[in-house]
Amino acid sequence: MNVEVAGMSLNMHRRGRQMGPLAGCIIFPLMSGVMILIGLLALGFIAPQVRSNHAVLTESFVESVAKLESVEIGDDVSFTGVLVDNQSLDAQGGAVAYIEEVLTKRERRYRSNGEYKTKTEWRWSVQERNFPPLSVALGGGHTLITADGIFSNLRGNYHETLAPIEGGLFGTHPYHGQRLEEGSIRVRSLVNGDTITVVGRKLSGGTIAIRELFVGTQDGLASELTRGNWVLQGVGYLFTLVGALLLVFGGGRALRRVIGR
Repeated sequence: MNVEVAGMSLNMHRRGRQMGPLAGCIIFPLMSGVMILIGLLALGFIAPQVRSNHAVLTESFVESVAKLESVEIGDDVSFTGVLVDNQSLDAQGGAVAYIEEVLTKRERRYRSNGEYKTKTEWRWSVQERNFPPLSVALGGGHTLITADGIFSNLRGNYHETLAPIEGGLFGTHPYHGQRLEEGSIRVRSLVNGDTITVVGRKLSGGTIAIRELFVGTQDGLASELTRGNWVLQGVGYLFTLVGALLLVFGGGRALRRVIGR
């Protein structure tokens, strides 16, 4: 009986050693493929869009309504103006547009050094978005800006109110000197009098469809886009390189072990 048990144990051990290289042949290409895909997405799609917005900001910037009216429908344009004469959306008479987000967390399991561990990931998830067409004053008159249903890219010195659920040191999210529990709410908003810089596309009727909205000046948005482009390129090249190395060395080693066993 003991001999049979020992034989079964030896067979299971051999089978496990045989499966190891096979699993490596699957896992390494899969991991490297995901990393290369992320890298190429950053380099080939997101970073070019950021550079395109920066080009519009510097090359198609107008300073008056007269110049804005001369822009062809469908063309990209950018300008800096001041929010005026917009209807308030809250009882306090403040916000004319806002994005409300709730703090959520997700427990993610991963394997490290043969052991399963748990990592908590925090994120702000949009639960309400109220962004009506807004009146903006710039040289010699006003124009309207509008955002489509998925717009949430609010940058710069926007207004923020926080409804925190405060907790202890552990199991909470650090935010502006506080420790927040899941379910905390923040509201990012715009008010009349805010100076904003817009990158967008001219629609029929002269309305501008927003692609970038920065609470601040042209120079402030230009700096942020430049910094974002460098970060995206760095991440893109890093993920692509690491993914390629993982495929060549990790996947190649596993394949050689399979062929040579």
